[in-house]
Amino acid sequence: MSVLVATVFFLLTDWLWYTMLMKPDTPPPGFRPEPLMVHLVLGMLIYSFAFVMIMSKTVGGGTPVNEGAKFGMWSWLLAWLPMGIIWYSLQEYQTMQGTAMEMVYRLVQCVLMGIIVAYLAGFGGARGKSAGGGDG
Repeated sequence: MSVLVATVFFLLTDWLWYTMLMKPDTPPPGFRPEPLMVHLVLGMLIYSFAFVMIMSKTVGGGTPVNEGAKFGMWSWLLAWLPMGIIWYSLQEYQTMQGTAMEMVYRLVQCVLMGIIVAYLAGFGGARGKSAGGGDG
């Protein structure tokens, strides 16, 4: 369930960001006027699956907000920040300001997605503790 919700969140936030807030007048050079939706959703589904699975293996005992935000920041650092810098180095039309805006957007998106997944999957919290707070 967490994978599907993360994928929908990913799809909706990208749709909002790219079609409503940052829509260029024309697609950048080399981009399709309309994305291939099956491939777009498949890529988002794979990313969301990996996000949830890796998070389930690394989450600690903090609150869902702390654990989700922490994992979101690490996933951003692993995937989106380096990719943004690489794309900036390869594309003539990309500006540093545009790259920075994209990186801030992705950071917020990853942190929120981490928090959502942490709550849905029950990550974080007092695992292994009894109701009295001692080890159980």
